Amino acid sequence: MYIGELERQTAASVPKLDAVASARLKLTRVSRRRTALLETKVYPFLLERVSPADQANVLALRDSGKAQLTVSVGHIGRWTLREVEESWSDYCAASRAMRTTMIARVGAERELVYPLLTRWPDVTA
Repeated sequence: MYIGELERQTAASVPKLDAVASARLKLTRVSRRRTALLETKVYPFLLERVSPADQANVLALRDSGKAQLTVSVGHIGRWTLREVEESWSDYCAASRAMRTTMIARVGAERELVYPLLTRWPDVTA
């Protein structure tokens, strides 16, 4: 949803900085909430219950998420609104790469976490 909003904004030939800033803020907030939920609830829940093989997969996913967070923070820090305005086409390319990474990340979470959680129907209801 918010990824699509940012995609629409970066498809424009000229930046609408207020709309870009709004889309970035919304995407950052929802991403932080997703990460917090995973880190504080989902990963601990799963790590207490799943097999050692699944634990290794959950830990790998968690660790890659932390690495991705570092990349994301760097992207946000690099692309101030002034930089976005001054280098719009470069920002659009960098934003597209970040969105692609985010979509892949959410897909990896969905592929691993959702099936594991369905083992406890009372949790997913």
